[in-house]
Amino acid sequence: IKPINERLREIKGCKMVIDVIKTQFPQLKKVIQFVCGNGLVCETVEEARHIAFNGPERRKDLMKTLRKEADLKQIQTLVQGTHTRLKYSQSELEIIKKKHLAAFYQEQSQLQSELLNIESQCTMLSEGIKERQRRIEEFEGKIHKVEDDIFQHFCEEIGVENIREFENRHVKRQQEIDQKRLEFEKQNTRLNVQLEYSRNQLKKKLNKINTLKETIQKGSEDIDNLKKAEENCLKIVDELMEKRQQLKDMVVTQNTNTEKVQAQIEEERKKFLTVDREVGKWQKKVVILQTSLEQKRLEKHNMLLDCKVQDIEIILLLGSLDDIIEVELGPEAESTQATMDIYEKEEAIEIDYSSLREDLKALESDKEIEAHLKLLRQQVASREDVLLRTAAPNLRAPENLKTVRDKFQEYTDENPEEPYLEGISYNCVAPGKRFMPMDNLSGGEKCVAALALLFAVSSYIKEQTQEQFQMIIISLKEELYCKADALIGIYPEHDDCMFSRVLTLDLSQYPDTEDRESSRRPARTQNAPVL
Repeated sequence: IKPINERLREIKGCKMVIDVIKTQFPQLKKVIQFVCGNGLVCETVEEARHIAFNGPERRKDLMKTLRKEADLKQIQTLVQGTHTRLKYSQSELEIIKKKHLAAFYQEQSQLQSELLNIESQCTMLSEGIKERQRRIEEFEGKIHKVEDDIFQHFCEEIGVENIREFENRHVKRQQEIDQKRLEFEKQNTRLNVQLEYSRNQLKKKLNKINTLKETIQKGSEDIDNLKKAEENCLKIVDELMEKRQQLKDMVVTQNTNTEKVQAQIEEERKKFLTVDREVGKWQKKVVILQTSLEQKRLEKHNMLLDCKVQDIEIILLLGSLDDIIEVELGPEAESTQATMDIYEKEEAIEIDYSSLREDLKALESDKEIEAHLKLLRQQVASREDVLLRTAAPNLRAPENLKTVRDKFQEYTDENPEEPYLEGISYNCVAPGKRFMPMDNLSGGEKCVAALALLFAVSSYIKEQTQEQFQMIIISLKEELYCKADALIGIYPEHDDCMFSRVLTLDLSQYPDTEDRESSRRPARTQNAPVL
């Protein structure tokens, strides 16, 4: 059994069901608590709706739901911002890759191509030097051969192998050697300078290549760092998605609990509405019975008063007709204290029905009484016909009969359940509106409806209204002119000061037909109101 929420007892305008239901058995209290729970009972439907939808408990649940929705929106915003930052980081990474790496790769390929060109040039220069040395050696060989051929006899005479040996032994040989050496040294120096320049250029290119490699290495490290940051962001996004899923599960659970509570509330509300409908039906029945009882009391009072006024003798067991107050009550009479006093005095009067026939005593329901009354009316009508056909009628009989009929018509019962079957009812439908009772019409509509009824009565008894009744209507409606006997128009006129003038028109000289309605409209000056 769930515990009772004690805070619900502090809510005004309602009570808990367990506090309303009283029992002497303690075992049933837990049963009532299990069945009713935290249910509340209100006096009116409006209070129940107010407490159900605008009460403090409802507001607390709504505040919890709103807080959870706000947290969920905040997490969604954070996830969206993380996605946006990740997107921008990826775009920046792509831009760096496209912008710097391509330039680095292009410069590296250019330097490599230049290095290959320099190496090829060095190879070509080395081959040129070798080729020159080979040619020099060939020329020297040819020179030596020619010298040997020329100085062969001389060398044989001096006892040397060749002339060169002889030359080497002399200064000339040394000078030539020095000159050749100098030339070779110059050539060697020039080649060394050129080689050193090429080496310096190659060293610069290699340094530039190393710098580019370091830049590429740094870019690779930056890429690795960005990848690590991307992995961290993805981990954070996964964690946020897990939290979001948990919050969604919590929201679904809360919605499920809310739907269960709402279903229970709806079921209790349906039960309450069913009970309320039953109470309404019984209240309607009670009102109908009270109305019928009030009508019967009114009829009894008027009948007894009629008997007292007309000196009709009634056999009474208790009371006297002198106790009846000579005040005629109509159907619209209000239930005042004086009326209740009249009814209490008349309740003490008891009529002796022993003189009635047995068939009249057997009548119980209103329908049987109405049927018998209808039969009596038919008998009265037939006897009236017989009286009218008699040779010497009573001259005062029609007047008395008319009086009886009028009294009978006044005392005729009206049907409160189906008023359209009996009595007289007057209703009016305003143009452009649906049907409504007279009480729901506005003041102007009621006034126009009353005028329409008066005009109808005036058309029916026109001669009497012309002699005994006069009416003045202030209106600008031209449709009212057809029912008027005369028109009076008032209009302003300006001279030294503003004053009014009056125009009159006798409409009795014109025929009362709808086709000539336009001929009955008088010529009026501008802005002249008509009476």
